[in-house]
Amino acid sequence: MTVKIVYYQAKDGNYGDELNKWLWPKLFADLIGGYCLHGAEFQEDNNKEKKLFYGIGTLLNTRIPSAPRKIIFGVGSGYGNPAIIDETYSVFFVRGPMTAKALNIDSTYALTDPAILLRNYFEPRHKHHAVSFMPHIDSITDGFWQNVCQKLNINYISPAGHDVVSISQAIGASQLLITEAMHGAIVADTLRVPWIPVSSHHINSFKWTDWCASLGLNYQPTRIVNFYASNKPYKKAINALKTQLALNALRNIIRHSKTQLSHDSVCAEKLKLIENNIDLFKSSMAKPS
Repeated sequence: MTVKIVYYQAKDGNYGDELNKWLWPKLFADLIGGYCLHGAEFQEDNNKEKKLFYGIGTLLNTRIPSAPRKIIFGVGSGYGNPAIIDETYSVFFVRGPMTAKALNIDSTYALTDPAILLRNYFEPRHKHHAVSFMPHIDSITDGFWQNVCQKLNINYISPAGHDVVSISQAIGASQLLITEAMHGAIVADTLRVPWIPVSSHHINSFKWTDWCASLGLNYQPTRIVNFYASNKPYKKAINALKTQLALNALRNIIRHSKTQLSHDSVCAEKLKLIENNIDLFKSSMAKPS
């Protein structure tokens, strides 16, 4: 029997979510029978499936359908009410300790985000960029951050689109990543690139804190501005002021903010545990249902 991979699909693609369609076929090619989208509008159709696989994302909520068998392989809680774990769930591991607590499962299931597996696919790269900046998908409005980065000679990495390889390579080619996107930080940490978290009003601190705790890190983001998506004259004027604030903020972050990076030993241990779970999952799929 095969499984269908469940993921959230942003309108124009979002790096963290798109990792599902890039990573899992490399590991489980013969076991994947297609893809399903996560959301209330897809719940009825998803309920008709026999077996669903939940890997990367913040999907452990009540939008998960009740009938199918659910394979939980690293996803986290953080949006909506947490899922209620019953006999239809096979939990291999979850993103972090806060997810485990929300699901009322043992803390030993809290490993880390499975995007740590990208370490096995991307070699250390020559550092082309002293500093890169990656906003949250909801912060890319009208090119304001590209403009700010250009003025400061900072490499801008958009989380939008479907090109997982190019984004991952850009992260790996950076000496430092300033990021509002959680999977920017996850992949930076995985590729051993120091990172600094920043936050505007879009950011879900639960999922960030959950992932950071899985690696023994503290989530302490620096606040940054959010720009208005509007052509109204007064909001354009405010955005012009915010641009100057953003310039000053990034300068100060580069000069004064403490970088984050998990310990090599912790990262290696988590990777090994997840690789063990890969073998366990493959073995479970080889058994008769």
